Amino acid sequence: MVELMQDLLHVDVPAGGLRLYWLGQAGFAFRTATGKRIFLDPYLSDACERLHGFKRLSLPALRAEEVRADWVILTHEHTDHLDPDAIPVIVRNNPGCRFAGPVGCVAGLKQAGVPAECRVVLEPNR
Repeated sequence: MVELMQDLLHVDVPAGGLRLYWLGQAGFAFRTATGKRIFLDPYLSDACERLHGFKRLSLPALRAEEVRADWVILTHEHTDHLDPDAIPVIVRNNPGCRFAGPVGCVAGLKQAGVPAECRVVLEPNR
C-alpha cells in the first residue's frame, strides 16, 4: 500500500502526461505533469459493509491515512464514492486539499468535516 502512495508522490510525469492508478472499486488516483495528486471516488474503508451489509469487491490499494492529495473529486454521494470513514481522515491529513462533487455531495462533505473553503460544487456544463 505504501508503495503506491510513494510512487504517486515521486513519479515523473512528462509534460502533457497523466499517471493513473486504480484504487479498487470505482476509485482512481492521478498525478499530473505539474505534480498535482487527484483522487476520484476514493473508497478506502469498509463503510458499505458496516452501514449497508455490502462487502468490498476488492481490497483498497492504500489506507486513508496514506493519502496525500491536492484534490478529491466525488462523482456522487453513495457510500462507495463519498466514503464517510475515509474522507475525515483525508481531510485531517491533507490541509488545503479541495473536495469537489455535485450538490448531492455537499451534506456528506460537511458531515465528514470538510471546511467550506475546501468544498467545490460541480455543476453540469460548467
